[in-house]
Amino acid sequence: MAKTKTSKRKAGLKSTNAALLEAIERGDIDAVAIALSRGISKKGRPPQESPLARALGAGLGAAAQLLIAAGADLDEIDDLGRSPLHRAPDVQTARLLIARGVDVQAKDAAGETPLHLASAAGDAERVRLLIAAGADVESETPAGRRPFLLASTEETRQALIDGGALDLFHARGDLIRPTKRKISPKTIAELTPGCLTVDEAGHCWFAGEAIYRHDGSRLDRFSFAPSLTVTACVAAKASVFFATSRGLLETTCAGDEWRLHDTTNSGLFDADLVALATDHDGTLYVLGRAADAAQKPVSTYDGERWGVLQPGSELPSEGQTRGLGFDAAGGLLLLLDDGFAYRGDDGGWAIERSIGTGGTLSPTVYQAVGRGGSTFFVTSLGLFRYRRGRFDRYQTPHPPQVICFAGDHLYIGMVGGGLAQLTLGTKELRVFDSSNSALPSDDVTAVVLDSDETLWVQSGSKLLRLRDSDLLPL
Repeated sequence: MAKTKTSKRKAGLKSTNAALLEAIERGDIDAVAIALSRGISKKGRPPQESPLARALGAGLGAAAQLLIAAGADLDEIDDLGRSPLHRAPDVQTARLLIARGVDVQAKDAAGETPLHLASAAGDAERVRLLIAAGADVESETPAGRRPFLLASTEETRQALIDGGALDLFHARGDLIRPTKRKISPKTIAELTPGCLTVDEAGHCWFAGEAIYRHDGSRLDRFSFAPSLTVTACVAAKASVFFATSRGLLETTCAGDEWRLHDTTNSGLFDADLVALATDHDGTLYVLGRAADAAQKPVSTYDGERWGVLQPGSELPSEGQTRGLGFDAAGGLLLLLDDGFAYRGDDGGWAIERSIGTGGTLSPTVYQAVGRGGSTFFVTSLGLFRYRRGRFDRYQTPHPPQVICFAGDHLYIGMVGGGLAQLTLGTKELRVFDSSNSALPSDDVTAVVLDSDETLWVQSGSKLLRLRDSDLLPL
């Protein structure tokens, strides 16, 4: 007889527990309160979620508060390693959890605290509550991200600054001192593919085992300890920038001052950098590797102030970004593994995947350059020009890898060696290769033009200059 009563009681608990979960799913707060008054279990049974987890997941703050007051388990962690305070849907619920002793410094599987999530949500009131409860405003994730860089609104950033956070958007990095030495070009063993730029003073900069500057007559080598792995470089205004595995390296045209920007001393979102680009105004756009993100944030820097463009708000939330470019109107383009993203006439983001293929293929885009009323795209399927709603393909002897404009000519660096010179407005094509010039048979990975109209060409580990139709080794 006793066993019968016990089984009936368990059946009643299961029934009432199911009623509670159903009330939470419906968002029926009165039904939640009634179910709780029957003294049912507040814990879930794997794989079923607990009632508190259901309420938090549904954003039902009032239901969550009833469950907390009734003694719900506040130590439960979800699949992302997040505590109930991470998932609190509103300030009232967060305040109650803090009052019940939930750890404000708890980190989830990504190393983010509740303050990181509140900052990303733009919830300034909750940010202030967490800071008042002792949350660390400078807490870093393993990727080096602090709440300030995740903050999605100006009010949230100001709340963090008021709470003691460093204003990273106005930080200038740290000064570092390289070793400078004059060298011979013959001593350069290797070059970083695609890392070549010319500053406003006409100096040519490139990288390999170190960073190099050629002023037309002298070649200087800048070495750093510990060494830096450089992936890209670009000149903007009176500075030269290098994307490295440790942050953004900035120097003057004279190379007499060097600063390293990272996630601790600047507004840089990611310190492991892969691409740089500058717009018509000289603002720098920086793309980090962000291996944990399908769509990567983009940091911006105008020489005085940093900014961050976040996916889902200032950037599209889909697509795998591999590089940055600008169209003929100066608009930002995100270069993708399968096309490119651009802003439409309505201001929203759109993705173009069928570049000159009629929708049958989605090529990878390596470079995008605006010129006049056209935008030129270097892709895995060839070189295309976009103008007035139409893509036209340019035929090249070998697959294109990089392009550069010089007067009436378009220069095309090619995979497998060769530099093609196309006269714009005609079909006239001249090719420099190992059979008729000093150009080696290696891939041409960079082509830039200096202020003297000299074209600098990087092919393999060699650097050459094109003058008066002759390619001359450095």
